[in-house]
Amino acid sequence: MIEKTLILLGLKEKEVVVYLEIMRLGKTTPAQVANNTGINRATVYSVCKILLKKGLIQEDLGGSIRHLVALPPSELDILVEKERKRLKRKEELVTQAVEELAELPLNTQFSIPKIRFVEEENIDLMADAKKWDESLLKTDPTKTWWGFQDQSFVDVNDEWIDWYWSRADSNIHLKLLSNSGKLENEMKKKGYAKREIKFVDSKTEFTATTWVLGEYLIMLYTKERPFYMIEIFNPTLAHNYRELFKTIWKKY
Repeated sequence: MIEKTLILLGLKEKEVVVYLEIMRLGKTTPAQVANNTGINRATVYSVCKILLKKGLIQEDLGGSIRHLVALPPSELDILVEKERKRLKRKEELVTQAVEELAELPLNTQFSIPKIRFVEEENIDLMADAKKWDESLLKTDPTKTWWGFQDQSFVDVNDEWIDWYWSRADSNIHLKLLSNSGKLENEMKKKGYAKREIKFVDSKTEFTATTWVLGEYLIMLYTKERPFYMIEIFNPTLAHNYRELFKTIWKKY
């Protein structure tokens, strides 16, 4: 188990083997590690240099023979700290790049992807909501989320719903059809006045959630894993679906 954990932390297989052997012995030599693990001695030396650089072991040069010393397990925090510093540096570079690119005299017309398929691990509703809201407020006179929802969306995204409606623009409304569910009934008690849900008859079973948001048509599948999202940018298609959902809404 620890082997898999260390690999997930970024260590390679031989680094894990050597590191754990040094940990087991506490203080040892590269030759002893090579004998115990069956790894070529030259390879052990190379791996030890990497572990030294990563700050997971130290060298004891106090005697005639060089020894490798295992540091306390708590020192593994150094892996996270180094990663944190790398991420911070990347953030600084991204900010710098954005500022420098903005100063370039570009004639390029940036186009929005027409269809975007997003796998579960890459779905970021918080980030996308800002983009959708901007389109909604700019192009939809009703400033409304139209569509229908599968109850499973609420079951797995109730925290996001709370986040969204705690910060949503005061002009934005939501009008969705939905199949009934316990969590949706609980959601109604939270008093999000501009979030309107109409329950359809019990024989209707939605298996995915569909929204029309400004110039976007969004479908979210959350009934079973793997979840996914399909985003379509098409003003004409979005307009027609919006008109359809508005008509259906009036009839319920």
